[in-house]
Amino acid sequence: MNNFCVYPGYGVCQVLGEEIKSNQNFLKLKSFLLGELTIFIPKNKESLSRMRPLINKEEAIILQDLMNNTKKPDKTFRNWNQKFRSYMSVLNSGDAKSICLAIQELKYESSIKELNYSAKKLLQSLTDCLSAEINITTQIQ
Repeated sequence: MNNFCVYPGYGVCQVLGEEIKSNQNFLKLKSFLLGELTIFIPKNKESLSRMRPLINKEEAIILQDLMNNTKKPDKTFRNWNQKFRSYMSVLNSGDAKSICLAIQELKYESSIKELNYSAKKLLQSLTDCLSAEINITTQIQ
């Protein structure tokens, strides 16, 4: 499991190794969320601190169950722009529990009224991100 990680904004990645380019060390990652895109992350403290290991199998099972539920949002937003920015920051954080909560809230909203195009795309992105991590976690453990 050490060769997989989650990098915010790219989702689940497979660590392919290290490369040196322009006298700088880079970590070579393959992102599955973005169509098996190969990315290079500078190997410095700031970049590496954003990476996190995959969730464990027990967490994956719990989050998969929670992901299929709906939850009324805890906070209310004055407008869609605030809500969208909040959910995008959750997606870019890469935190599995926060992503699951955002999915639950958007599913709750979709049960009340039809989501607009942006909300549907956001829900799909959040679901893809968490589903990829759950699938890989359950396959490799």
